[in-house]
Amino acid sequence: MKHTSTEHILETLRTRGYRITSARRAIVDALETTSSPYTVQDIVARIHTADQVSVYRLFKTLHEEGLLATVPSKGETMYELKGEHHHHIVCTACGHTTHIPCTTTRTFPTPSQHTFHTITDHDVTFYGTCMSCATPTKKGY
Repeated sequence: MKHTSTEHILETLRTRGYRITSARRAIVDALETTSSPYTVQDIVARIHTADQVSVYRLFKTLHEEGLLATVPSKGETMYELKGEHHHHIVCTACGHTTHIPCTTTRTFPTPSQHTFHTITDHDVTFYGTCMSCATPTKKGY
């Protein structure tokens, strides 16, 4: 999935008056190289130049600036950089969350002009069981 680049994020922050510290750069670099939704703990585990509080603060800033989105999940809040529009599927057994291209939902009906004046956004999340959770484990048979 294509998403916002590190340089675009840092430039946006810079032009809006935020300082670009080494910790912020490391966090944004980690966000860009992560291909699936992630938690704050996932990012803290990947970098060693920022603590959990710094990651939470930057996530809050990025969300307020429209650069970071929350992702539906089974447990802890997950995030991803905003970018190419897509949907998600969440495993109800293990919580694994992954992207689904929008072409999957093209057959869904959309509200007509008679029921809504303007549609500004939408969010689609599928829930089910991933292949790992659906495959029974062998117990010595």
